[in-house]
Amino acid sequence: MSSYRFDFITAPTSDKPYQLLYVASSCYDKDWNSLMHTHKCTELFYCVHGRGQFHTSDGTFDVKKDDLVIINADVEHAESSMASHPLEYLVLGVQGLNFRFDSARGDAGYDVLNFEQNRDELLFYLQSILREVDTQEFRYEDMCQRILEILLIQVQRFANVKICTSLLAAEKQHSTNRNCALIRQYIDEHFSEPITLDTLAQMVHINKYHLVRTFQKEYGITPINYLIERRLEESRFMLKNTNYSASQIVSLLGFSSSSYFSQCFRRKEHMSPSQYREMYAHKED
Repeated sequence: MSSYRFDFITAPTSDKPYQLLYVASSCYDKDWNSLMHTHKCTELFYCVHGRGQFHTSDGTFDVKKDDLVIINADVEHAESSMASHPLEYLVLGVQGLNFRFDSARGDAGYDVLNFEQNRDELLFYLQSILREVDTQEFRYEDMCQRILEILLIQVQRFANVKICTSLLAAEKQHSTNRNCALIRQYIDEHFSEPITLDTLAQMVHINKYHLVRTFQKEYGITPINYLIERRLEESRFMLKNTNYSASQIVSLLGFSSSSYFSQCFRRKEHMSPSQYREMYAHKED
């Protein structure tokens, strides 16, 4: 099985009550079954090629090429692939969103819709999101959110489904702990400045260990690791789009040393900053 997943760390600027959390692609090269599981978000699962099955607490149904499986939050499910026709699919995870279906199966919070007649349109938007996260150009998170919004309109046009962004869904989306939200916003705006965990804790007047626990619970990452991710995100942009040296990038983004920057970058990208810059220079050539 080969797979790829990208999680959005920076929240996009959008007036919509829903948010794109992640995009993933997978391809199974043999007969495979996943375990039953749930998500705290709605998943849109598009079958690009192959055949398989989806399993829920209510039963099992077949999926094939051009099927879009929509699974609302907290619906238990699993997927399996046929060895003779391995599944290849793309997945979007969206928070603050629920679908309403007219089919009997839709009462259970999921449904499968075939988009054979509209394959090109759906694949265009899904692959556009993948391209955005691959290149990570300026404000790519916002671009992905906008593409998602268009994709959802297309899904409603092509299929008999309705999107629910009720007050309850919006409240869930915006129920983030206020202190954590303030810390995240501060990091987003000041990530190039000297920031310590003690500084962040003092800002919101709470114990720093409590801050780490609550922030990680809300966002799935600690405050300091989020700070590092924001700096690395900006460093990738600088390496691709500016002539700043590595030492200049270290100074501009607040890394403690060139060696620490290189260590963090290698851990994330599996290559050095210079190799990353060279790779994108070759792509442009």
